[in-house]
Amino acid sequence: MTMSARPRFRPSPKQAPERRLVGANFGGDPVNPNQHFMDVKSGDEVVGHVTRYCWSPRLEHNIALINVPTDLSAPGTALSLNAGDGWREAEVVDIPWISAEKVIPPLD
Repeated sequence: MTMSARPRFRPSPKQAPERRLVGANFGGDPVNPNQHFMDVKSGDEVVGHVTRYCWSPRLEHNIALINVPTDLSAPGTALSLNAGDGWREAEVVDIPWISAEKVIPPLD
């Protein structure tokens, strides 16, 4: 069978992804960056995982990239995430956190 004769996977235009990688903001003391996936909950149910989190000096709060079901990926969705020292309330946000149009002044 030649390469051109192979059937190709073409997702249906009506088929949405089951999961999405989205941003999240969360409070509390600054966190140390995580070394492995951490759980994300909606209510009492684990629904996803944190891929990375860290303290943002520029934004002055903790930020995370989380993998969650598409129906929980809208900005403003309230979730909880395991920050290594306990559960913290988080809110889904659009990424990137800083718009491309923002002018960042040079350091002196």
